[in-house]
Amino acid sequence: MESDLPGLVKQFRNALPIWAGNVAVAGLAGYVAARYLLGFDVLVSLVIATAMTATSVGIPARVWQRCDRLDTDNGQRFLDVAELDDLSGVVLMGILFAILPVVRQGGASGDIALAAGRKAGVFLASLTACAAACVVFSRYVEARFTRFLRRIETGPDPMLVMVGTGLLVAALAGVLGFSVAIGAFFAGLVFSRDPESVKVDASFTPLYDLFTPFFLMSAVV
Repeated sequence: MESDLPGLVKQFRNALPIWAGNVAVAGLAGYVAARYLLGFDVLVSLVIATAMTATSVGIPARVWQRCDRLDTDNGQRFLDVAELDDLSGVVLMGILFAILPVVRQGGASGDIALAAGRKAGVFLASLTACAAACVVFSRYVEARFTRFLRRIETGPDPMLVMVGTGLLVAALAGVLGFSVAIGAFFAGLVFSRDPESVKVDASFTPLYDLFTPFFLMSAVV
């Protein structure tokens, strides 16, 4: 909710080479270690390499936030890289699962490319539709929705409704095949352009502290 969307867009070009380096180095290191140090076959090595490309920056992001650095140029670049990592991890894993049966059956390179292209196309179409729906809600619904909540609810109650809305957006992203982290990011951007909504952000701190350990445990498992 505290994200500065124009700032993210401004730093996007600078974030791209950092993200590309992250994915390439992590994926290559994972493949080399699995294939040549541990002796796994090509398919297993590809799975490990793909998993290694998805990095987690939840804890560093919290540190940057506590230091009031997320609203700087470096902070916006950091968030861009984090979201690109999350997107690419989901895309690469989806493509991998699409081509694994073809590779296992000894399919031709054309069949592998077709399966990968089809999977990437479906993902990008779903992502575009989800982002467009969030933009429409943010521009034409969110301000009225927030004012309505403030009119009928008192105290911290509007925060609970906004949390519910965020969970719904995250769940929708999960149904469409993204990670719920991408959905949560979209939900935050939906409310980020409205200063009145961002003021409610302080009420989320106890919930954030409550759910963070569960996130870390699920990531480890």
